[in-house]
Amino acid sequence: MFYYVKCGNDVTLEFGDMDETFYNSMGSMFGSIMKKLSMQADLELTATWLDRLENKYQRVADTGWGYGDELGGYLEDLRSSQK
Repeated sequence: MFYYVKCGNDVTLEFGDMDETFYNSMGSMFGSIMKKLSMQADLELTATWLDRLENKYQRVADTGWGYGDELGGYLEDLRSSQK
């Protein structure tokens, strides 16, 4: 799942803005990663992945179609659940 998001982010950064369907798919996959991490309830595992996911988010934070906002929301929810 992480590799899927990484490759999709690479495509949009290399070739420019994609369409809404593309970003919906990417956002859905990112959300699935967050859900899996939440279900594990392992703070150390989540902290490790949070750094990686934050890096992927930072690369596309200003992307169109609300994609960056969606990823940022997922990250914020995950951070909040860790407190």
